[in-house]
Amino acid sequence: MQCPKCHSTINENDKFCPKCHKVLLLECPNCGALGESSVCEECGYSILVKCSKCSKINPTSNEKCASCGFPIATSIAYQECETDEFVAVVIEFENLKKIRKQLKSKALYSKFYNKLKNLLMTQVKKIEGKFIIYDDLFVLNFNKELSFVTASEKATRFALKILNIYTELNINVQKNFSLNLGLTVRLIKKNSDELLKKPTIVNNIKTLNVSKNKKKYLVGLQIILDQYVRDAVNKTYKTELGTIEYYKFSTYAVPTIVHHIQREFSNLYGIKWDDYIKKEA
Repeated sequence: MQCPKCHSTINENDKFCPKCHKVLLLECPNCGALGESSVCEECGYSILVKCSKCSKINPTSNEKCASCGFPIATSIAYQECETDEFVAVVIEFENLKKIRKQLKSKALYSKFYNKLKNLLMTQVKKIEGKFIIYDDLFVLNFNKELSFVTASEKATRFALKILNIYTELNINVQKNFSLNLGLTVRLIKKNSDELLKKPTIVNNIKTLNVSKNKKKYLVGLQIILDQYVRDAVNKTYKTELGTIEYYKFSTYAVPTIVHHIQREFSNLYGIKWDDYIKKEA
């Protein structure tokens, strides 16, 4: 291989030309993948950003611009976000490690994981927002919406669709592994200067799992809203999406949507949920 600038001989995985020092490959600070794009093709993380003050190109891993000292996070916020606050949808499959252990084969788990990821990507591609994968945590930022309320509305609709597309896979997992996906979809408020920051999952907040007397297809699926998204959703979606219940643990109120999967499933797939269950039974 030859350097595109000085035509010196280079190795395939060289990040820099040893002679002219041209940057050949960029390493993602989030997942470590190598590529030529300023946005990682593997996880969606932004690798480079132009300084909003002096226009110098900087790695997003820097705190300040190497030329003028302007905060990198502020440059990212100016260029990527429409508002100071937006909603992030944090998708976590808490039982992936257990499933990986039961499958044993790396090839089988890779096939399962790719199916899991592809189901999600079919929905993500329809949304205008910043999508980033942090290990096994999938985050879709609704950072292009013009208001926090609008972001909350669209994020809630998206969360319901996510539950719908995973119901069938969740049933199959229950049949084959005697456990569920452990799918939790969290809707949280983020500030624009936190766009690339991995969301912090607050582990000391106890969440509501679907009780045993609920239908089996709901087990292992839940949506959790933080108080800011909850307040925004209440203004417009309280009756449309169903009942929102609040469960107090210590001094913290955790709202949980009681999923109206039946209705959403019918709208999406043209068949009533009960008919689908009878067909699959």
